Amino acid sequence: MSVILKALRAQKENVQGSGSVNTGKEGLFLGKGGFVQSPPKKINKRTLILALLLVVVGSATLLLRQRIQKIGLPSPAVSIEALAVKTPTAPTGETPALSQIMEEAKKSYEQGNWDVSLSLWQKGLEQSPNNASIHNNLGLIFLKKEIYSSAEKHFSRSLELDQSCAECFNNLGYLKSLLGEAKEAETYLKKSVQLNPQYADPHFNLAVLYEKNDNLGGAAQSFQNFLVLQKDPNSKISFKVQQHLRELTGK
Repeated sequence: MSVILKALRAQKENVQGSGSVNTGKEGLFLGKGGFVQSPPKKINKRTLILALLLVVVGSATLLLRQRIQKIGLPSPAVSIEALAVKTPTAPTGETPALSQIMEEAKKSYEQGNWDVSLSLWQKGLEQSPNNASIHNNLGLIFLKKEIYSSAEKHFSRSLELDQSCAECFNNLGYLKSLLGEAKEAETYLKKSVQLNPQYADPHFNLAVLYEKNDNLGGAAQSFQNFLVLQKDPNSKISFKVQQHLRELTGK
Protein backbone atom coordinates (compact mmCIF):
# COMPACT_ATOMS: atom_id res chain seq x y z
CA MET A 1 0.00 0.00 0.00
CA SER A 2 1.47 3.43 -0.96
CA VAL A 3 2.69 5.86 1.65
CA ILE A 4 0.58 8.56 0.01
CA LEU A 5 -2.63 6.58 0.42
CA LYS A 6 -1.82 5.87 4.08
CA ALA A 7 -1.26 9.59 4.62
CA LEU A 8 -4.57 10.34 2.99
CA ARG A 9 -6.38 7.91 5.33
CA ALA A 10 -4.70 9.37 8.41
CA GLN A 11 -5.69 12.88 7.36
CA LYS A 12 -9.25 11.69 6.75
CA GLU A 13 -9.64 10.47 10.32
CA ASN A 14 -8.08 13.55 11.89
CA VAL A 15 -10.38 16.07 10.23
CA GLN A 16 -13.61 14.07 9.76
CA GLY A 17 -16.38 16.54 9.07
CA SER A 18 -18.66 15.33 11.87
CA GLY A 19 -16.14 16.38 14.47
CA SER A 20 -14.43 13.04 14.97
CA VAL A 21 -10.87 13.06 16.24
CA ASN A 22 -8.32 10.31 15.82
CA THR A 23 -7.04 9.55 19.30
CA GLY A 24 -4.99 6.54 18.29
CA LYS A 25 -7.55 4.15 19.78
CA GLU A 26 -9.29 1.90 17.31
CA GLY A 27 -12.99 2.57 16.94
CA LEU A 28 -13.08 5.57 19.29
CA PHE A 29 -15.31 8.38 18.06
CA LEU A 30 -15.59 11.73 19.81
CA GLY A 31 -18.40 14.20 19.31
CA LYS A 32 -17.47 17.87 18.91
CA GLY A 33 -13.83 17.48 19.85
CA GLY A 34 -11.39 20.30 19.33
CA PHE A 35 -8.75 20.07 16.64
CA VAL A 36 -5.86 22.49 16.34
CA GLN A 37 -4.41 22.79 12.90
CA SER A 38 -0.72 23.38 12.32
CA PRO A 39 0.39 26.81 11.06
CA PRO A 40 0.30 27.07 7.27
CA LYS A 41 3.45 25.92 5.55
CA LYS A 42 5.00 27.23 2.37
CA ILE A 43 3.98 25.29 -0.70
CA ASN A 44 6.95 23.56 -2.30
CA LYS A 45 7.37 21.32 -5.31
CA ARG A 46 6.97 18.13 -3.27
CA THR A 47 3.69 19.38 -1.79
CA LEU A 48 2.32 20.13 -5.26
CA ILE A 49 3.26 16.64 -6.50
CA LEU A 50 1.58 15.05 -3.46
CA ALA A 51 -1.57 17.10 -4.08
CA LEU A 52 -1.73 15.93 -7.69
CA LEU A 53 -1.33 12.29 -6.66
CA LEU A 54 -4.09 12.62 -4.08
CA VAL A 55 -6.37 13.95 -6.80
CA VAL A 56 -5.61 10.86 -8.88
CA VAL A 57 -6.42 8.55 -5.94
CA GLY A 58 -9.66 10.42 -5.26
CA SER A 59 -10.63 10.22 -8.93
CA ALA A 60 -10.18 6.44 -8.94
CA THR A 61 -12.49 6.07 -5.94
CA LEU A 62 -15.05 8.40 -7.52
CA LEU A 63 -14.95 6.38 -10.75
CA LEU A 64 -15.81 3.18 -8.92
CA ARG A 65 -18.74 4.84 -7.17
CA GLN A 66 -19.97 6.26 -10.48
CA ARG A 67 -19.92 2.74 -11.94
CA ILE A 68 -22.26 1.60 -9.18
CA GLN A 69 -24.46 4.69 -9.47
CA LYS A 70 -24.75 4.14 -13.22
CA ILE A 71 -26.66 0.97 -12.50
CA GLY A 72 -28.83 2.87 -10.05
CA LEU A 73 -28.49 0.33 -7.26
CA PRO A 74 -28.25 0.82 -3.55
CA SER A 75 -25.01 -1.14 -3.46
CA PRO A 76 -25.50 -4.63 -2.02
CA ALA A 77 -21.77 -4.66 -1.43
CA VAL A 78 -21.92 -4.41 2.33
CA SER A 79 -24.75 -6.11 4.14
CA ILE A 80 -25.61 -6.52 7.79
CA GLU A 81 -28.61 -8.82 7.35
CA ALA A 82 -26.68 -12.06 7.00
CA LEU A 83 -24.75 -11.38 10.19
CA ALA A 84 -27.94 -10.82 12.16
CA VAL A 85 -28.57 -14.54 11.92
CA LYS A 86 -25.23 -15.33 13.54
CA THR A 87 -25.00 -12.84 16.37
CA PRO A 88 -27.85 -13.97 18.70
CA THR A 89 -26.19 -17.36 19.19
CA ALA A 90 -22.54 -16.29 19.08
CA PRO A 91 -20.50 -18.44 21.53
CA THR A 92 -18.40 -15.52 22.76
CA GLY A 93 -19.92 -14.84 26.17
CA GLU A 94 -22.88 -13.03 24.71
CA THR A 95 -25.62 -12.15 27.18
CA PRO A 96 -29.26 -11.19 26.62
CA ALA A 97 -28.23 -7.56 27.21
CA LEU A 98 -25.65 -7.85 24.44
CA SER A 99 -28.21 -9.34 22.06
CA GLN A 100 -30.46 -6.36 22.70
CA ILE A 101 -27.62 -3.92 22.08
CA MET A 102 -26.78 -5.63 18.80
CA GLU A 103 -30.39 -5.61 17.65
CA GLU A 104 -30.71 -1.89 18.40
CA ALA A 105 -27.40 -1.24 16.63
CA LYS A 106 -28.64 -3.09 13.56
CA LYS A 107 -31.88 -1.07 13.48
CA SER A 108 -29.98 2.20 13.80
CA TYR A 109 -27.67 1.11 10.96
CA GLU A 110 -30.61 0.31 8.70
CA GLN A 111 -32.16 3.70 9.50
CA GLY A 112 -28.94 5.50 8.61
CA ASN A 113 -28.20 6.64 12.16
CA TRP A 114 -24.48 5.95 11.88
CA ASP A 115 -23.35 7.64 15.11
CA VAL A 116 -26.01 5.90 17.22
CA SER A 117 -25.20 2.56 15.64
CA LEU A 118 -21.48 3.13 16.15
CA SER A 119 -21.94 3.88 19.82
CA LEU A 120 -24.05 0.75 20.32
CA TRP A 121 -21.61 -1.53 18.49
CA GLN A 122 -18.78 -0.16 20.63
CA LYS A 123 -20.78 -0.96 23.76
CA GLY A 124 -21.27 -4.46 22.40
CA LEU A 125 -17.54 -4.76 21.75
CA GLU A 126 -16.80 -3.89 25.38
CA GLN A 127 -18.85 -6.93 26.43
CA SER A 128 -17.58 -9.21 23.69
CA PRO A 129 -14.19 -7.97 22.39
CA ASN A 130 -13.52 -11.10 20.33
CA ASN A 131 -16.84 -11.15 18.49
CA ALA A 132 -16.11 -11.27 14.76
CA SER A 133 -19.60 -10.06 13.82
CA ILE A 134 -19.29 -6.94 15.96
CA HIS A 135 -15.92 -6.08 14.42
CA ASN A 136 -17.39 -6.58 10.96
CA ASN A 137 -20.36 -4.34 11.73
CA LEU A 138 -18.09 -1.66 13.18
CA GLY A 139 -16.19 -1.86 9.91
CA LEU A 140 -19.44 -1.20 8.06
CA ILE A 141 -20.12 1.92 10.12
CA PHE A 142 -16.65 3.33 9.52
CA LEU A 143 -17.03 2.47 5.83
CA LYS A 144 -20.26 4.48 5.71
CA LYS A 145 -18.52 7.36 7.50
CA GLU A 146 -15.60 7.07 5.02
CA ILE A 147 -13.08 6.50 7.81
CA TYR A 148 -11.36 3.81 5.81
CA SER A 149 -8.38 2.96 8.01
CA SER A 150 -10.66 2.11 10.95
CA ALA A 151 -12.96 0.18 8.64
CA GLU A 152 -10.01 -1.88 7.42
CA LYS A 153 -8.79 -2.54 10.98
CA HIS A 154 -12.16 -3.92 12.05
CA PHE A 155 -12.72 -5.98 8.90
CA SER A 156 -9.24 -7.46 9.25
CA ARG A 157 -9.82 -8.21 12.93
CA SER A 158 -13.11 -9.94 12.11
CA LEU A 159 -11.22 -12.23 9.73
CA GLU A 160 -8.56 -12.95 12.35
CA LEU A 161 -11.36 -14.13 14.61
CA ASP A 162 -13.42 -15.98 12.00
CA GLN A 163 -11.84 -17.19 8.75
CA SER A 164 -15.19 -18.66 7.69
CA CYS A 165 -17.02 -15.31 7.55
CA ALA A 166 -18.00 -14.83 3.91
CA GLU A 167 -19.55 -11.44 4.68
CA CYS A 168 -16.30 -10.22 6.25
CA PHE A 169 -14.26 -11.21 3.19
CA ASN A 170 -16.83 -9.55 0.94
CA ASN A 171 -16.81 -6.31 2.91
CA LEU A 172 -13.03 -6.08 3.06
CA GLY A 173 -12.89 -6.83 -0.66
CA TYR A 174 -15.36 -4.03 -1.34
CA LEU A 175 -13.25 -1.62 0.73
CA LYS A 176 -10.10 -2.63 -1.13
CA SER A 177 -11.85 -1.99 -4.44
CA LEU A 178 -12.80 1.52 -3.25
CA LEU A 179 -9.17 2.16 -2.37
CA GLY A 180 -8.00 1.05 -5.80
CA GLU A 181 -6.27 -2.10 -4.55
CA ALA A 182 -7.70 -4.29 -7.30
CA LYS A 183 -5.65 -7.47 -6.76
CA GLU A 184 -6.35 -7.65 -3.05
CA ALA A 185 -10.00 -6.80 -3.64
CA GLU A 186 -10.38 -9.66 -6.13
CA THR A 187 -8.68 -12.10 -3.74
CA TYR A 188 -11.01 -11.26 -0.85
CA LEU A 189 -14.14 -11.29 -3.01
CA LYS A 190 -13.28 -14.66 -4.55
CA LYS A 191 -12.67 -16.05 -1.08
CA SER A 192 -16.14 -14.86 -0.08
CA VAL A 193 -17.63 -16.70 -3.05
CA GLN A 194 -15.64 -19.81 -2.18
CA LEU A 195 -16.93 -19.79 1.40
CA ASN A 196 -20.55 -19.22 0.40
CA PRO A 197 -21.30 -19.95 -3.28
CA GLN A 198 -24.92 -18.84 -2.77
CA TYR A 199 -23.96 -15.36 -1.50
CA ALA A 200 -24.88 -12.84 -4.21
CA ASP A 201 -23.11 -9.68 -3.01
CA PRO A 202 -19.48 -10.60 -3.82
CA HIS A 203 -20.51 -11.41 -7.39
CA PHE A 204 -21.89 -7.88 -7.74
CA ASN A 205 -18.69 -6.41 -6.30
CA LEU A 206 -16.54 -8.53 -8.60
CA ALA A 207 -18.60 -7.34 -11.56
CA VAL A 208 -18.05 -3.68 -10.67
CA LEU A 209 -14.35 -4.32 -10.06
CA TYR A 210 -13.92 -6.12 -13.39
CA GLU A 211 -15.81 -3.45 -15.30
CA LYS A 212 -13.70 -0.73 -13.73
CA ASN A 213 -10.57 -2.54 -14.94
CA ASP A 214 -12.02 -3.11 -18.44
CA ASN A 215 -12.50 -6.85 -17.96
CA LEU A 216 -15.94 -6.73 -19.56
CA GLY A 217 -16.18 -10.50 -19.99
CA GLY A 218 -15.56 -11.07 -16.29
CA ALA A 219 -17.95 -8.26 -15.40
CA ALA A 220 -20.75 -9.74 -17.53
CA GLN A 221 -20.29 -13.21 -16.03
CA SER A 222 -20.27 -11.86 -12.46
CA PHE A 223 -23.40 -9.80 -13.08
CA GLN A 224 -25.09 -12.92 -14.45
CA ASN A 225 -24.04 -14.87 -11.35
CA PHE A 226 -25.47 -12.11 -9.19
CA LEU A 227 -28.81 -12.30 -11.01
CA VAL A 228 -29.00 -16.08 -10.62
CA LEU A 229 -28.37 -15.86 -6.89
CA GLN A 230 -30.82 -13.04 -6.19
CA LYS A 231 -33.71 -14.15 -3.99
CA ASP A 232 -36.23 -12.21 -6.03
CA PRO A 233 -35.52 -12.31 -9.78
CA ASN A 234 -38.34 -9.81 -10.36
CA SER A 235 -37.03 -7.21 -7.91
CA LYS A 236 -36.11 -3.67 -8.90
CA ILE A 237 -32.45 -4.44 -8.27
CA SER A 238 -32.53 -7.42 -10.62
CA PHE A 239 -34.25 -5.36 -13.30
CA LYS A 240 -31.59 -2.64 -13.14
CA VAL A 241 -28.74 -5.14 -13.26
CA GLN A 242 -30.36 -6.85 -16.27
CA GLN A 243 -30.66 -3.49 -17.99
CA HIS A 244 -27.03 -2.65 -17.29
CA LEU A 245 -25.92 -6.10 -18.43
CA ARG A 246 -27.64 -5.57 -21.79
CA GLU A 247 -25.83 -2.25 -22.18
CA LEU A 248 -22.55 -3.91 -21.23
CA THR A 249 -22.85 -6.81 -23.67
CA GLY A 250 -24.78 -5.04 -26.42
CA LYS A 251 -27.49 -7.72 -26.35
